[in-house]
Amino acid sequence: ADAASLWDSSFVVSPNEQALTADTIAASLTAALRREFPRAIGLAAARPPNRHTPNSEAHRLYLLGLGRLIRRQRTVDEAVTLFRQAIAQDTLYADAYSGLAMSLALMPWFHGVPPTQVHDSVIAAATRALTLDSTLALPHVALGRTYWNLYDWGRAKSEFETAIRLDPANVEARVQYSWLLRNTARYADALTQLRVAK
Repeated sequence: ADAASLWDSSFVVSPNEQALTADTIAASLTAALRREFPRAIGLAAARPPNRHTPNSEAHRLYLLGLGRLIRRQRTVDEAVTLFRQAIAQDTLYADAYSGLAMSLALMPWFHGVPPTQVHDSVIAAATRALTLDSTLALPHVALGRTYWNLYDWGRAKSEFETAIRLDPANVEARVQYSWLLRNTARYADALTQLRVAK
């Protein structure tokens, strides 16, 4: 080794951009190494262009929304507001649409909103998320939940199964699917889904 420098770059990062710093540095380093060693590093992996956002404020709002969504209870409506604010910052942010769809789908359960009142909004947010990134599982979970809320068991089952196929480790998909299976008297299958979700 001749101690030659293969990569050198500096980054000035404000506190509200720290969440994306590691990805930015990794992408910069990988691109530099790929230019130097194209055969060894190979082509860039295909990555959905609109799943993540370069907008740090949109990302911050998304993370806050995700935190409220995970908490459930009476914070689901706060998650809806935060995801909408993230989308206002970046209208191509697939994860934010995905979170919005899931939050809206849970509004009947946690806030007593009539399912018909949020149905169209769930469909719109989930469809937009999947248009931006067809590999996302959560929009399918949201669709499954909204069809379930309207007693459309067949479509709900199909959406939950699609979500699990796209992301077998997705706990939300498996838990929601297990509830549907339980409600349709498939108790053993429901228990299997919960065991896998652990």
